[in-house]
Amino acid sequence: MLYYSYFFLLGQPREEDTLQAVLNESRAHQDIVVAEFQDSYRNLTLKTVTCMRWLATRCPDAKYFLKTDDDVWVDVDNLLATLKQFSNQLRTSLGGVCRSVVVIRDTLSKWYASKDEFPADSYEPYCSGTGYVGSLHLAKRVAEIYVKVPYFHLEDVYMGMCLKALGYNTILLPRFDNTAAPNEDNCKIKTGGFVTIHKVPTERMEQIHNSTCIKKKLTRQ
Repeated sequence: MLYYSYFFLLGQPREEDTLQAVLNESRAHQDIVVAEFQDSYRNLTLKTVTCMRWLATRCPDAKYFLKTDDDVWVDVDNLLATLKQFSNQLRTSLGGVCRSVVVIRDTLSKWYASKDEFPADSYEPYCSGTGYVGSLHLAKRVAEIYVKVPYFHLEDVYMGMCLKALGYNTILLPRFDNTAAPNEDNCKIKTGGFVTIHKVPTERMEQIHNSTCIKKKLTRQ
């Protein structure tokens, strides 16, 4: 049987009162890791590398990790079933919504990258940072190799770069979704077989959690 635990990883907030509130909550619940860098979108790669290093040193007996954003609904039962089904592949592969895409050169885009930052026209295959899963073995290897991989600010792309350096792969997993939430009702999200589904704000997560729906569990093969 697979067991799980979770934690929230944050950088340093800009406001001192926010930092103090975070530290107070961390002491109360013991589920927050605060790293020593400013929490910003451009520092997401620092956050992800910190996560891999933390997993490698603090979770030696874990088998898998799931990294996800704070606006992603995660169904743990379906996640565990997927881990069971793809256990062999996930030892040396990162799984989720994975693909290779062209580099965005539009300076107004959130995902803009200049030629100086990334000269190639397309990225190596990577898994969307909205939710990806891998083995602890993979996390340990990323924690070792990242110092040899040139820094890039898009964290999910950077993970793909680390995978290439390791000779590892990505795997497109079923039931991981990073687009559908706005088009689905609460019960479809809760019972539709998703592992992750993106663009779910906090208030809606509470609504989904409190919804009375008939759920059909996935079979762990």
